[in-house]
Amino acid sequence: MGSKYLSLWLAIHWLSNVRCYVLTTRLSPIFIERNSNGGRGPLFSVVGPSSLDSENTSTLVKPSKQELLENLARDFAILAEARPPTPSADDSMSPVLVSAGSSYTRLWTHSTWQSHSRPPHIRYARHVLRWWSSSTARVILPAVLIATAYATVLCVLCRHLGWTGTMGRMVLHTRGLANILKIYLFDSNPYACTLAIRHMAAFPWVIKVALRGENSDRNLEVLKIMLGESSEDYEWAVAQNKLPVALTSRLRQLCSVALHQSPFVHAGVALMIEERIRELETVYGACQRIFTSPIPPTYSRHLSRVLTTWLLVTPMSLIASGLPTITVALTTTLGAYVLIGIDEVGMEIENAFALLPLQQLCGSAQNDIRDAFLTEMPTVGL
Repeated sequence: MGSKYLSLWLAIHWLSNVRCYVLTTRLSPIFIERNSNGGRGPLFSVVGPSSLDSENTSTLVKPSKQELLENLARDFAILAEARPPTPSADDSMSPVLVSAGSSYTRLWTHSTWQSHSRPPHIRYARHVLRWWSSSTARVILPAVLIATAYATVLCVLCRHLGWTGTMGRMVLHTRGLANILKIYLFDSNPYACTLAIRHMAAFPWVIKVALRGENSDRNLEVLKIMLGESSEDYEWAVAQNKLPVALTSRLRQLCSVALHQSPFVHAGVALMIEERIRELETVYGACQRIFTSPIPPTYSRHLSRVLTTWLLVTPMSLIASGLPTITVALTTTLGAYVLIGIDEVGMEIENAFALLPLQQLCGSAQNDIRDAFLTEMPTVGL
């Protein structure tokens, strides 16, 4: 039984060898010739049938050394065109990070070092003139603009809150003082309290004239109505240099007279009256401080310089990035609209007294004083 298997294995092995011999001797190998225009292929050319063929005898000829070198030089030239050794050909590096001048993104030579190590005045001038093409400036400029705009808006909002809060305190304290005079002092000295209310009603309008720079005739009109043109108070008030300060001084004097003629009023009432008169003086002082002390002009000058630089540099950097013309125009327009708009809004709000509703605020204070003093409350039965 084992001899049968051995004979079968030998027969199969013999047939396999015969088949391989026939294939290698009767079939010629196929080679791809190299094209005359630099095509790719093996370095061996087919010059005839296989040497293993007993009927057609030929030989495989290898290229000469000169041909090998020429082929290699041609391939290197093609590779140099496909992959040039220049920074601009590096697709994986963002062009925004490559500086126009000396940069560590390039390999330096002796000439590069010589240009980089020039005297300070030449080096500084070159750096300033090439500022618009600085990759660092292009990267940090948006953050600088955002920080500058944020600081400007924050300062403007703080000033705006200060203005509105100051004028709101004026309305609050005039109303409170009028109510105190009516409840605690009017019965003992109605003339002094009524005259104090007249001075108090003129106080908001006098502040408005001072803050808006209006004609002094507007003050005279209010004083004539509230004090009377022929009265001593009118003549005295018109002769004062700072009318708001004069009105608060006269108001303090009238309240003092009313207090002295009210022996049954405790000392706490005098403290409340003095506190509110002092608050009115603080309101006028705060308004004067805000009006005469603007945001430091250095902020405005710095913002103007930064905006001018941005408007000049941004289109150049966008064009250098390879963006289309329409994209460059729209981006520059949008950025300029936002940043210049913030600057203009800041300039408008910086002197907000020209924009605040002073007419309504003064009218509100006037109406509150009237209502607090003239409104009769129900009597309290004992």
